[in-house]
Order: sequence, then C-alpha cells, then structure tokens
Amino acid sequence: MDETAAATVAGVAQVFDLRALKAFAPDKRVRRMLFKTDQLWSEIACYEPGQSTVMHMHPKEEEAIFVLEGMHPRSHGGGGLGGHGRAARPDPGARVHAGAGRGAGLHAGHRLAVGHGHGHLARRRARRRLVTH
Repeated sequence: MDETAAATVAGVAQVFDLRALKAFAPDKRVRRMLFKTDQLWSEIACYEPGQSTVMHMHPKEEEAIFVLEGMHPRSHGGGGLGGHGRAARPDPGARVHAGAGRGAGLHAGHRLAVGHGHGHLARRRARRRLVTH
C-alpha cells in the first residue's frame, strides 16, 4: 500500500473525501488505504493510461468497486467484473460487485480512479443437532 488516508470523524463514523484523496503517478498506480478491520478493508486506487491490476482472485472475499473518475475500458475475469462472461465497462458513479472466487483485473485506457472494498465472507456455523436418547 502506498499510504494510509486520513479521515474526518463524524460521531462514530469515519468520513473520507474520495475526490480529495485521488492522486496519480506516471510510473505506477497509486493506492491509498482508507481503513482495515478484521472483516473489511477499503482503498482508493488511481491509474494513468496503460496502468493495470493483473488478473487475480479473492477466494474468500467479496469486492465492491465504485468508479470515481474515468471508466474501465477493459475489465476481465472469470465471468468478468460484470459476470456471465461479459466485461464490465461502468461509467463514473457506477458500483460493481464481484463475488468471492471470481477472477478480476483491469487495464486503464485513460485516467481512472476507483474506490473499492473487500469483505470476508461470514463463516457459516454448523448446525448442531440435538440428539435425545
């Protein structure tokens, strides 16, 4: 992670101004961690044209992506970010959900800023059967 972003506190919530946190670099994507807990983490990632995130998969995490600037000119993955084998090309303001175990990656054809978060899947508790004798 490049750095951790500062938040303002409003009551019990942390508030991040994502527009103010955008930062771009010509040599690599810029990532800023917003927060991280045991179950959830979120960051902002900014890409110049030609920069990318390689194909990857989170087997036990779901991912939510919010497009702040630009759009995904090419998103790809096991089913694509949009699912069902189609590449998602969302515009600014769009939110994309990628379920656990789905491959995803992106390549910026032009300037792109996304906020995204990952959440661990809840572990299902095994049901105990009450055995009576």
